[in-house]
Amino acid sequence: MRLKLVNLSELWKMKLRTEIKIHKQEREISHQDSILLMGSCFSDHIGNKLKENKFDVVVNPLGIAYNPISLHQHLSLDYFQLNKNFEDIQLTDELYYHYDFHSKFNSFTKEDFVVHVEKAYQAQLEQLNKKPIVFLTYGTAWVHELKSNQQITNNCHKQPSTLFNKRILSVKEIVNSFISMKKKLESEYGHSFSFIFTISPVRHLKDGFIENQLSKSTLNLAIHQLCSNYKNCSYFPSFEIMVDDLRDYRFYNEDLLHPNDTAIKYIWKQFSNAYFSEKTNKYVQQIEKINQSLHHRPFNIHSEANQKFLKKLKNDIKQFSTESNIDFSEELEQLEDQVLPF
Repeated sequence: MRLKLVNLSELWKMKLRTEIKIHKQEREISHQDSILLMGSCFSDHIGNKLKENKFDVVVNPLGIAYNPISLHQHLSLDYFQLNKNFEDIQLTDELYYHYDFHSKFNSFTKEDFVVHVEKAYQAQLEQLNKKPIVFLTYGTAWVHELKSNQQITNNCHKQPSTLFNKRILSVKEIVNSFISMKKKLESEYGHSFSFIFTISPVRHLKDGFIENQLSKSTLNLAIHQLCSNYKNCSYFPSFEIMVDDLRDYRFYNEDLLHPNDTAIKYIWKQFSNAYFSEKTNKYVQQIEKINQSLHHRPFNIHSEANQKFLKKLKNDIKQFSTESNIDFSEELEQLEDQVLPF
């Protein structure tokens, strides 16, 4: 039997992956915009990229929220509801916590817990007052309800499973919850907000493989309905990019669930192309070069070559800051401390 030789030129022409074509969005993001990102841990990834590139960003001030109901409750929280929540602070193993808030707020005293949450809430209010673009990452449609009062919890804080009922949200519940939150924000702030939805590319396999797919599909149906009904809502397909475009385990962390740095950079690039103007993308490229230079670690910080490098970098940043109207005062102050006076 004769083996058929493979033509390498034909091999290179083969389509080996399914790339997702993402259309340019009408609502572009610039460095003049403020952005509030809330939801699952994937919001942290995108938020950190935006921070690195000098955007005005606040990320998950009240902590990570995986399900849409808890996320909407965080966004629509007011002082009255916040103080009412403080009446339900729990104490277990000498730690104070609340089922609506992330474990990062857990404290040894009730007073410390209240102070930490109030500070985070104030940061959210300040960002909302800037009329930000709101980026929402839905993680799962599965929720845990307290049996005692049917309250949907944001975080179970490792309490016994016998305290909760587990169920999946309906599309109607998610849609109605978002609409209520949206109306409350518009009433309180006197204007509409632009929303960008995405579904976390992290698979929640503790719920089960089939259950995870059911959850993600429910979230997708709810978002589709909202984006179809509201012009100020758009969808960025981070989940689809991960499971269809980057459908290989080399793009995952060791847990085979979370996207690794390569995947996050790829998704960030797709997000940039979809939501940034050509001008903003050029600014981002320049900022990435500046950040790379700022992280440069010379062999001898006092050498003449390094001092010339620092002075040039400082002048380049000043010029770019003036042209772009982007604040680099913190970076310039750090460089000032490194440049020798000669």
